[in-house]
Amino acid sequence: MGSKGYDKSMTREGESKVVKYRELIKIDKCARCGYNEFSCSLQVHHKDSDRDNNNLDNLVLLCANCHTALKYDRWELSDIGLENVERALPRHMRISVQEEQQMINSLGIKFR
Repeated sequence: MGSKGYDKSMTREGESKVVKYRELIKIDKCARCGYNEFSCSLQVHHKDSDRDNNNLDNLVLLCANCHTALKYDRWELSDIGLENVERALPRHMRISVQEEQQMINSLGIKFR
């Protein structure tokens, strides 16, 4: 996420996209430790790790320290009463249905 509260990333079609997360959720305090001194130090975490999924129920506000600790598995969302969501594969590991079918065919796997 950029320092001004948005993500400048590319869509799968190669177009630039700007997501203003701070317009999507209430900027209040860190959901884990309650930090609220500087709102610019608060970050939006996608529970399922899919930055394209900006449903409000998939977003949680964390301070930079708690966000980093979560990414390094120092704690889990369930520790603060939030539902853990199955994480999506990172973008560079995702494949299309066609690519998946080609891999299956190349391995000679047959389904009934």
